[in-house]
Amino acid sequence: MLNQKQILHTNLEELAQTKIPALRERVRASNLRILETIAVEGPLLKYDIYKKFKEETGVEYSTITRRIDSLKAKGYLNRAGSRKTERGRRKAESLYGLTWKGFIASLMSQNVSKNVLDVIQRNPLLVIPEKQFVLLILNEVFTPEEVEKIAEFLLYGFMRIIPNLEDIEEEELPLWILHGVSKIPPNFLNEDDLPRKKKDLIKLLDNPEILQYVKDKILPLISEWERNLHALFQFFNVLNQIGNFVKELRPDDKPSERLKEYLKNEKIEERLVKLGE
Repeated sequence: MLNQKQILHTNLEELAQTKIPALRERVRASNLRILETIAVEGPLLKYDIYKKFKEETGVEYSTITRRIDSLKAKGYLNRAGSRKTERGRRKAESLYGLTWKGFIASLMSQNVSKNVLDVIQRNPLLVIPEKQFVLLILNEVFTPEEVEKIAEFLLYGFMRIIPNLEDIEEEELPLWILHGVSKIPPNFLNEDDLPRKKKDLIKLLDNPEILQYVKDKILPLISEWERNLHALFQFFNVLNQIGNFVKELRPDDKPSERLKEYLKNEKIEERLVKLGE
């Protein structure tokens, strides 16, 4: 009898056949091997991939070129810099790295799903705000096994909800992933799939890199927010003070003149200018 992990993997394989065209039967093996190789090693030249494949299968260089060009045209790969080659005229040739679509497709490889954070680290086109810090935190908080389980569940929900991976714009992927969370069957999650103990996030500061990042980036940002929020608070405090004065005015009090006199006496304009400096 299949366990939950085997059932999930079987379902993912079936979904990949219908939702990820690059992983359909005829081209599945070669495409997945290319995506896996770039995922694990980072951006590579076409010739780098050809050399690895030739040793294993004797494949022709022209075949590798066609496959990479096709994966790039369909959004799984893109140029990620260049490198001078040691062959021919030693000219700079394009390096190819995973896009987020390519990353999603590559998760069908166990070599990738077991090393999710390393793959994101090695592929520069997988952009995340404050990427180094985010990966550092995730490495501290979760084990590789936990990250693998989380990635598998998100992938399953995502592939259940999407029409076709190649039809989705890259910037739309996060919304589809969030929507896909609702499609993860409750019976797929059990206690063994979750972290066994509560994480003590304060202990993250024991990591020298995290501590330094907090000092260099987080604390100055908090100080800036505090200054901005304080100025905003003072601004609304002045507006509220004016509002309280206006509440007491009557139609026969010549409101405009009374307000002008009040603003002058309280030096409101000077105070607002000072807040804006």
